[in-house]
Amino acid sequence: MSSFQPPPELLERIFRNLQQASDLHTLHACTLVAKQWSLIATPILWETVAKYL
Repeated sequence: MSSFQPPPELLERIFRNLQQASDLHTLHACTLVAKQWSLIATPILWETVAKYL
């Protein structure tokens, strides 16, 4: 059985939408789903946090 792996570009687009909506809780949860998701969502999450430092 193989699992569906969306293209990284699609994931980044989704995560950027979460970032724009300031939905950091959901964005953080996305980092915990899969390694691929974490690799894409973590830098976006840190970009958002860095804005407030």
